[in-house]
Amino acid sequence: MRCPVGRACSFGRDTERRLLRDLLVPLPLAALSTIFQAMHASYDLHFVFLSYAVATLASFTALHLASRVAVASPLSRRIWIAGGAVAMGFGIWSMHFIGMLAMSLPISLSYDASVTGASGLVAIFASALALAIMGSNKLTVNRLAAGAVVMGAAICGMHYTGMAAIPVAPGIRYDWRLVALSAVVAVVASAVALWLVFFLTQRRNKTHAGWNLLAAAVLGSAICGMHYTGMAAAHFSDGSLCTTGASFNKYMLAYGVSLAAALLLAAALSLSMFDAHLTRQRELTLQLLKENQALSHKAQHDFLTGLPNRSQLEERLDSELQQAKAAHRDLAVLFIDLDGFKAVNDAAGHATGDVVLKAVAARLTARAGQAAFVSRVSGDEFVVLVAGRSVGQLEMLCVELLEALRLPIEAAGTAYTVSASVGVALRLSPYDDVRTMLSRADQAMYAAKKNGKNGFRFADNSHAAVLAQEMERALRNGEFELYFQPTVDAQSLEITGAEALIRWNHPTRGLVPPGEFIPVAEELGFIGELGTWVLQDAIAKLAHWQQEGFASTIAVNLSPVQLLDDTLPQRVAALLTKHRVAPAGLILEVTETFAMTDIDRCQRVLLQLRALGLTIAVDDFGTGYSSLSHLYRLPVGELKIDKSFVQALTGEGNAEQICGAMVALAHSLNLTVVAEGVETKAQQVALSRLGCDTFQGYRFGKPMKWAELTARLSRTRSPLLQVA
Repeated sequence: MRCPVGRACSFGRDTERRLLRDLLVPLPLAALSTIFQAMHASYDLHFVFLSYAVATLASFTALHLASRVAVASPLSRRIWIAGGAVAMGFGIWSMHFIGMLAMSLPISLSYDASVTGASGLVAIFASALALAIMGSNKLTVNRLAAGAVVMGAAICGMHYTGMAAIPVAPGIRYDWRLVALSAVVAVVASAVALWLVFFLTQRRNKTHAGWNLLAAAVLGSAICGMHYTGMAAAHFSDGSLCTTGASFNKYMLAYGVSLAAALLLAAALSLSMFDAHLTRQRELTLQLLKENQALSHKAQHDFLTGLPNRSQLEERLDSELQQAKAAHRDLAVLFIDLDGFKAVNDAAGHATGDVVLKAVAARLTARAGQAAFVSRVSGDEFVVLVAGRSVGQLEMLCVELLEALRLPIEAAGTAYTVSASVGVALRLSPYDDVRTMLSRADQAMYAAKKNGKNGFRFADNSHAAVLAQEMERALRNGEFELYFQPTVDAQSLEITGAEALIRWNHPTRGLVPPGEFIPVAEELGFIGELGTWVLQDAIAKLAHWQQEGFASTIAVNLSPVQLLDDTLPQRVAALLTKHRVAPAGLILEVTETFAMTDIDRCQRVLLQLRALGLTIAVDDFGTGYSSLSHLYRLPVGELKIDKSFVQALTGEGNAEQICGAMVALAHSLNLTVVAEGVETKAQQVALSRLGCDTFQGYRFGKPMKWAELTARLSRTRSPLLQVA
């Protein structure tokens, strides 16, 4: 440094600062301008390129952050703007700071930390403003101009605030022409940046990544151009000194700031890219879902009318049947076929026919109501599902539908009139399925056509159909009851047990005989549910007998449906455990005919039941086609001779020989023999002579209520009747 007096001098840094304060600072600026000449500044190209790299990275990050802001929700948008502003602002400030470190002067420089921090805050503000504008969905000319001016002013403010952080005296002098030029560069660069980023953000799904890199390079150049134009506007007087601040290693500072900026920008960029990836995945998932829904809609809907097709009808009907069963609700299927549509289609063409079909679909949908399910199953056939309506309400609905369809339909300037035939099928039992319901409704529809068309017909309007509906209600309302017919020991005539027999106490018709409703229950599949109820009630009553100390047994008939159920042994075991019943008191009866039909499956189920400790009996023995080998395979403990053989014991024919053979066969297998249908003394005597073990029939007691039989067991253990 030159001494003011012109001699070569050498001072320490502290001495220089004291000299500056004591001698130079008080001098007027005019005097200083005559004493000092401007210092010559040089730039470290390594730092210049480093600042450009940081500016480009900040610009590239800005592109991604702007794209996230543009598609984010209001809350996420604010978060992205806040976080992105910090990352971008620090990146831009870092570029500015590294650019200042790139400048070399003959004197050592230091920086005021508070002013430097303030310039960083200005950079963050500018970045937040940029992200808010770049992430908007609309960029008008006025918005672009206003944003460019405000951003340019903020960037200039950041730059010149940062320059003010250099505490030199005399102060920095500026070439106001270059200052103005730097401001213009800042405003223009901001305008270009806003437009370019907005353009690329709006085309984010159509723009190649290379364009983003090129845009980042252009924006980085604009930011550096503004910075170094502003640096060129600054003049340091020859002989200037820093008034405060400590010395530092600018290389370590530059690399440290660069590394911090790179890490922060990389973190922001990574989060932006990851969020973009998640957003694309969500968009692809939603798009795939929409496409799948569209395909599903096409697959399940009629392309002409838009109504559900047969596939969806069957799916919906199956669901409605399950719900109706669970809720004990009525369900009806209306099968509708247009009368005379083929004539319209052939005479006027398919286009006119399509208009008619659309009109029919619209009228059916409007009249059936929102609760109904209307579908088109073929050319001129429609099906309507209706739940929760009585027969009278269904009749009224059919009338309304027919009236609506008879109204003229305008097509191509001509009025066409069509009618329809409607078949109605009601859900009759819990075991009705889709095929059965549609088949019955279809048959009823053809019956309506044969009856003159333009009308409706109910399917299954028979006594059995009504009975099936009433049985489901009866089971729910507790109308079924078990009666018990006693069995007696052939020698002592003491009651040994009873067979449980179901009876139906109808609220209006009185006691309905089992021969009337059991065949209907078997035909419609309701017998399984009835059999389950019988088994539950019988075991509960057997538990009461055992608690009272009665050693009597209860026999329960198993239906074929129950016998084919592989879960039957587990359910029986659960009932025995629940009611704490000794298994030896329970006898399960299977008919000979069914037992021999599927002997392998019966053997498997019966073996599991026998393992519980109960007794298996073959009922109606002699009426089937069993052989000794088949009978030997079953875990049977009791044979019941069918009453037809017992009633044939009149002393004529070979009935006694047949019964004797049955008894001998059973005893050879260590089986107990029960004779059913014993009504006379002669039958009793003959069966005793043949060696029967147990009798059952009207001679020893008719089927009676459980309370009555229990009372008899309580009163006496003596023989039920004495043989005269």
